[in-house]
Amino acid sequence: MNAHDIDAIKSFVAPSFVAKNKNGKTVWDCHRLLDELVVMFNSHPEFNQSLEIESSAVQGDTATLVTRRVEYTKRLWWFDSNNVSRWTETWKLIERQWMIVEETLSPL
Repeated sequence: MNAHDIDAIKSFVAPSFVAKNKNGKTVWDCHRLLDELVVMFNSHPEFNQSLEIESSAVQGDTATLVTRRVEYTKRLWWFDSNNVSRWTETWKLIERQWMIVEETLSPL
């Protein structure tokens, strides 16, 4: 993410990827995520994300991670902004590569 490399991001986001809000409603798919990231990277070259894995569980070809993210950017190009969120991510082993297939916003 921090390299703003869309091709690298595509390499671990499954085409079936969905992002869900805290109520479980799908708000993004793979294509929208990639489109939004292109806009973010072009509009905010200072964008940076730190990620902490709070817990993980692997069962067969499925892994579940709970992550805490801090995303940094500037608002109105002057004001520092940090957005903190927690996500539950589901990863699948697809053709010998781990790919994220779903993420759901979780309460902090």
